[in-house]
Amino acid sequence: MTEMTMAPNGKNAAKSSAERTIDDGVNWRSYVEGTRSKYITRYVTFAQQNTANHSRLEEELSNMMNAAQQAGVQRAHGTVLEMAEWLWSSGGQFLDLRGHTQEGLQLLTQAVDAARLLGDKSQEGRILGQLGRVWVALRNWPTAAGYFEQALTIAREIGDRQGEASHLGNLGQIQLERGQIQLQQENRSEAQYAIKKAEDHFQEAIKIAKEIGDRQMEGRLWASLGLIQLRNQMFEGYTHQAMIEAIKYFRSAIAIARETGDQRGEASHLGSLGGAYELMGSMNVSLAPFMWGSPYPEEDVDRHKRYEKELEQANEKSYLEAYEYYSHALSIAREIGDEQMQERLDDNRAGVGAKAKLPLYPRSGDINMNWWARSGKARDAEYVPGTRHKYMERNQPPIHRKQGG
Repeated sequence: MTEMTMAPNGKNAAKSSAERTIDDGVNWRSYVEGTRSKYITRYVTFAQQNTANHSRLEEELSNMMNAAQQAGVQRAHGTVLEMAEWLWSSGGQFLDLRGHTQEGLQLLTQAVDAARLLGDKSQEGRILGQLGRVWVALRNWPTAAGYFEQALTIAREIGDRQGEASHLGNLGQIQLERGQIQLQQENRSEAQYAIKKAEDHFQEAIKIAKEIGDRQMEGRLWASLGLIQLRNQMFEGYTHQAMIEAIKYFRSAIAIARETGDQRGEASHLGSLGGAYELMGSMNVSLAPFMWGSPYPEEDVDRHKRYEKELEQANEKSYLEAYEYYSHALSIAREIGDEQMQERLDDNRAGVGAKAKLPLYPRSGDINMNWWARSGKARDAEYVPGTRHKYMERNQPPIHRKQGG
């Protein structure tokens, strides 16, 4: 005799034990998939709603990463892309700002696979570029360059001019790093070749950024050209004109960052400007004129001492300027929650603060206000070092250098 059971639609139906087992399996699978879908939706929504609240995102990081993984298992490719947007890209940049590079690598690898399965070349190219940035953060330059080159090929294939400029700029940065490595290894010809390649990439990218009116990208590229000028000092020796040129590039980049509301770019460019003044402070002008002998040797000794003292004071002033810019950049990095930038700027500021002979707390870039108030410098100063933000030329227009000029 066949048992009777109640079907889901409320009608009686004759079902065997095997059929009921199959039904139970289908119902269980439906329940599990429904639960997973709710789980995924919950954490995608959570990521979207808390993009500015990094402490909340930290609390649920493992759940959000699991949700993205489950979305991939369920072939919810659009959801994977959405999660990448809210956790790494322009939606929130949480993983990027907090230095979660391994999580970013995992999520973006899933996202690029999703974009390929959807046949979305635009998304594929964009995410490949972001993967390149992760490998830059991991300081793996060859792997990063490979991703940027793939992204550049796609950008040119689909006519994405903004992507093309961005990937060219990233490839320029990698060539700049390569030049630095070659210089440290004393391969001067290789280093010069890499830096020249970097400049070519930046110039081409600036041309495109101007054509499409992408001011934010243009500003970041001007800053990159400023870095080129600083690196060239290592080949050609210190030249006052080259330092002025680099500072003009950085100030132009800062002006554009403020114009476009790019706080992260502003902090980065302020840090680069601090680096320019720090380099200026470390560049001792040659004392050769005093080394050739003189019919008045006592006068030469006195002149040499006076000149050396003036040079020391000039260098100290440059270090103080660097301290101002690093401090300003650090305040912005703290405001936007970029922990990696904070760590780098903290170290830079402490270094130049010591060279500027400021009274700092031990192992810190912060000024000991008790010691500062008692110092002779405090009596003559109009401000406490690191607080002179009004000193920045907020209304200074950006430079517009002719292409190739």
